[in-house]
Amino acid sequence: MSIRGLICLGLLGIIFPMNVLSHAEILSVFPENGSMMENPPEKFSVKFSEPVSVIRIQILDGNRQILELGNVSNQDNVLTFLPLTPLPQGQYLLSFRVLSLDAHAVSGSVGFSVGNLPPPLPEFSQ
Repeated sequence: MSIRGLICLGLLGIIFPMNVLSHAEILSVFPENGSMMENPPEKFSVKFSEPVSVIRIQILDGNRQILELGNVSNQDNVLTFLPLTPLPQGQYLLSFRVLSLDAHAVSGSVGFSVGNLPPPLPEFSQ
């Protein structure tokens, strides 16, 4: 390729940045980090800036036991899911890891509680 062609490609990259090269961003999580809920959530959701593929989603109780989840819906950049049994009063950690369009892993953790308990601190991992 000529130098002129390389310069044109470089200018196109500046004028039309490729969104594909950016990681998926976490736009919202329900419940929010630090939430103290009177009743267990009816559903959990994580919204991203682009489509993602699920690597792992977990809800851990105060004893760090992984709770079994039902089906995970992945529509319109939103993951929605429920535990198979309603959550009793306690402290919980929602942890997730997904793969963005550019093949980079994105993860997050959210601490919340059900009942009159303080939420646990989330443990973030890269």
